[in-house]
Amino acid sequence: MEPNYDFSKLWTLNWKDVGKGILTASGTAVIIPIVQSLSIGSLVFDPISMGYAALAAGISYLLKQLATGSDNKLLTKN
Repeated sequence: MEPNYDFSKLWTLNWKDVGKGILTASGTAVIIPIVQSLSIGSLVFDPISMGYAALAAGISYLLKQLATGSDNKLLTKN
């Protein structure tokens, strides 16, 4: 018996996908200034770059989920 992972169908999103997209965007917005600060050597807080990175991460996650079928394989209908 295989476990039920409750994946959304191809070209659809469920609320779990949207929540994970928001979580991905939030995590990216937190990680960006940390990485930039470590590479430069001083504290960097650039809300514009944080916003762009978070938006790109959230959108890319949602696009990936849209193109993934219920069997969790890219571009396969189930």
